[in-house]
Parts: sequence; C-alpha cells; structure tokens
Amino acid sequence: MCEEIGAERGSILAQLVFGIAGTFRRTLTNPKEFLDRLEDSFPSGSDADERLSTWGASRPALQRLLETESVLLAAKAIDISYDFERVYIAGRLLTSIRPVFDGPREEVVGSTIVQTLRVEFIAPNGDQSSISIALDASDIQQLEKECRAALNKAEMAKKKIEKDCRIEAIIPGEE
Repeated sequence: MCEEIGAERGSILAQLVFGIAGTFRRTLTNPKEFLDRLEDSFPSGSDADERLSTWGASRPALQRLLETESVLLAAKAIDISYDFERVYIAGRLLTSIRPVFDGPREEVVGSTIVQTLRVEFIAPNGDQSSISIALDASDIQQLEKECRAALNKAEMAKKKIEKDCRIEAIIPGEE
C-alpha cells in the first residue's frame, strides 16, 4: 500500500484496512456484509456529508482490497498475535522518594527511593486497567536483561522460520 500511495497515506490505509479485516474473524461476517452495514449507517438526504459523495466510487475498490488474500491473512496474523486474555497497552517505571520519619513522626531522618512498574492493559471485558508492581534495583536489571533476551529470541525465531520454512514471519509491533 505504501509503495502505491506513499508512506504516510499507505500507513493510514493499512491501519484502516487491517482494523476492518480483523473484525471479520470475530464477527463471522465478510467484506460485502460489513460494507453493506456500514453504508446503512450513513446519513441520507440533507444530513449527508459532502465527504460521503465519493463513497459509491470508493466502495468497490475498498471491498476488493478487503477481499484480497494477503490482507485477510495479514489480518488473521495480527488477530492471533493479540488473542490473549489481557493485552498490554503501555508501561512505565515510576520513581518516587518517600520520607522516613523518626519514631514520634516529627522529623524526617532519611528517605527511600522506590521504583514502581505500572502496566496498563485491556481486560477481557474491553475495559482498560492497570497494575502497579514494586521493584528493587536488581529486579529492574533482571527485567532489562529479560527484555533484551526476548527481543533476541523473537528475531532468531523469525530468521529461522523464514529460512527453514521459507514462509513469512511477523513480530507484532514491527513495521
């Protein structure tokens, strides 16, 4: 898509197409049925937006694109890549400094630096949620090591599959 219409527009179109195509696996619908339902939701008459005036000419091309085997297979790959009970949205490490008071709690006599891993995710019901986990310095070093190892394992597996099986392999999140 990017080669045909340029990188920026191709990226936007790819997100739209794969987002739509991904729903076919879950809703047991097909491109024609989906586009029919979409079209039925458009306002008509004086409420219709000028931007919808080109829909009739655009729909056949969009339907052909959504019916393309490579689009359907890529959408399937994306769908099964994220078919888990919870899906990661974002994460960050928060650093806070907490005071330590004396016995009667009248004076600060020290402090402790606390690291907290906050992980945000989508729960099975579609709600966004988060969990906070306290970490110490060695936990962060171990997590960093595990992240590097995971990236390396994924890249090695991808190369092995593509070389030995001569099939395309994707790593979700790569462009």
